[in-house]
Amino acid sequence: MALTKWNTSEVAVAAAELSDLRAAARGVLDRHWPIESRLGRAGTELRAVWDQAVALGWTELDASEAPALLSLLDELGRANCPIPLLDACAAASVLESSAFPGATIVVGRAGAGPYVEYLEAAELATHVLVLPEEGGRVEVYSVGEDALESTPSIAPQGWARLDRSAGEAQAFDVDPDSVGSALRLFRLGLAARALGAARRAHALSIEHAKAREQFGQPIGRFQAVSHRAATGLIDLESSRVLLDDAAAAFEDDLVVALATQHALAAAPRVVLGAMHTLGGMGFHEEHEGAWLFRRVQADVARAQPFADDSADVSLLLIEEGRAQPDVDLGERANAFRSEVAALFDESWSRDRVLAEDAQFDPALREQLVQRGWLGAGWPKEWGGQERTPEELLALNEEIRYRGIPVRRLFTTVNIVGGAIMKHGTDEQKRRYLPGIKSGETLFCLGYSEPDAGSDLASLRTAARKVDGGWIVSGQKIFTTFGHRSHYHWLAVRTDAEATPPHAGISVFIVPLDTEGITIQENHALNGETTTTTYYDEVFVPDEAVVGEVNGGWQVIGTALSVERIAMGGNVAELRGLLDRLLDALREDPDCLAGAPGSWQREAIVELTGWLRAVRLFVIAGLNAMAADRPTRLPAAMAKVAGGEAAE
Repeated sequence: MALTKWNTSEVAVAAAELSDLRAAARGVLDRHWPIESRLGRAGTELRAVWDQAVALGWTELDASEAPALLSLLDELGRANCPIPLLDACAAASVLESSAFPGATIVVGRAGAGPYVEYLEAAELATHVLVLPEEGGRVEVYSVGEDALESTPSIAPQGWARLDRSAGEAQAFDVDPDSVGSALRLFRLGLAARALGAARRAHALSIEHAKAREQFGQPIGRFQAVSHRAATGLIDLESSRVLLDDAAAAFEDDLVVALATQHALAAAPRVVLGAMHTLGGMGFHEEHEGAWLFRRVQADVARAQPFADDSADVSLLLIEEGRAQPDVDLGERANAFRSEVAALFDESWSRDRVLAEDAQFDPALREQLVQRGWLGAGWPKEWGGQERTPEELLALNEEIRYRGIPVRRLFTTVNIVGGAIMKHGTDEQKRRYLPGIKSGETLFCLGYSEPDAGSDLASLRTAARKVDGGWIVSGQKIFTTFGHRSHYHWLAVRTDAEATPPHAGISVFIVPLDTEGITIQENHALNGETTTTTYYDEVFVPDEAVVGEVNGGWQVIGTALSVERIAMGGNVAELRGLLDRLLDALREDPDCLAGAPGSWQREAIVELTGWLRAVRLFVIAGLNAMAADRPTRLPAAMAKVAGGEAAE
């Protein structure tokens, strides 16, 4: 099982170095591969680009330097440049470096007939390396004049094929594992280059959506276009984090195969979405988009002959019983995870069933309180342990993956408790925090309304000022455990004229047994009970306001800042469901999972890839938070992708 190491300082250094490499590559391509070369099949400047690549040492990269190689391939895809960099690096992983000095080797895969198809950059090739369908015997053909035949192709600069029966080859017996490594590298590299082309097409479509006007406004303001752009970005970024993951753990065939299959599926979706936004202009060969479309489709198609059936993700997960790949949160968090796991191994079994509509298991609550884990992230002055975000993620993941029934407690502790500590008065802290930390004081969240779900800025539950407090009227919906809570963490509008609208929101702490509150239970299909809470002229005293009046947006932001950790728990719960599904499929793979390529197997691969990508988004958010960088984008992508995976 691969453990991807995430160290904030190391990640920052590596990112800076790769950024410099990308900038250098982009400079070479801008000088030697102008836009005219990217729009068409001629490729007359390809030799100049290749000479630069060789001179700069790009061709000396191997699998141990996969992050650098994939970065270069991404830039080549962006520029629609087909120099055989990937071929050279794959060949070097199989052949002795001294075997063919000064050669330019392109790579193909042996097939059923005499031809080796889908060879690229044939005009530069001096030799063709043929990887076997199985085993460790490779062949190298010398390329003379007219040895390669051009073939019809969607590839921008075309493909060629080699007739093996027309020439003699040098054969080499190599380690079959090195052939497998070369195949993994080749498919991973093609996925990276396709993704680079798709990323460039997506960027062009965004530029167009901002500039192109229809019906008096930029088309990017239309929901269909903006949603398509967001979906494309999530596809791109999920593929990127998985490819980075694979580059860091290249020896793990499951991690590499998962990233490759995810990216090869995502890149065509992204480029097609970009073409939709670009409209008819994008389908003309005078436009860059058309050639990027060709680049993506060609790389995805070319990857297929290099597939290694034994490294198929569904086969590894189902038939071989491999676990979903894990991540390493660091020595301290890993040790804490082991401690948490030991408690739950001893204290909980899935066979135990709680009473209907129970909020949590009382015995487990007591165990958590005794160990101080219920407020593990709190400051020590309030009885906490000041655990790191990584430790809190490990705790949350163990709880949610195992289905431990204490999630309800952590909603109050993390979301409400943290906000009170930051924004509450001294009296509010003394009154509420001890009971929250002991699990005896329970809050529910009063955010959603019939006309304001995710858009909290448009909420309508209103409070008008009176002597000594406020009169609240309105309605809240989808309140989980509202009928089993002591207090409502209530967001209300206290200034109807505020601009922007979110500037007129305040947060109140309201006892749910207050006169004028009516609670209606709603029973969901999954057995969960939520409530609709009605406020009919309810009096709330001034001391119930958390933070400043009309400053509720900042309070809500603090309360939701723990969402990255909560999202990590959501993913862990889904990973637990997927593991149980995999256990079921392993009972009878032929019947339940179907043959290779079945829709069931594709669904398993897609789910596994998305769940790992969302987990990496969460960790990226934690790294950004630790480095004091913006965290909004990874959190938002995790929310969307995680929600769709849950469905």
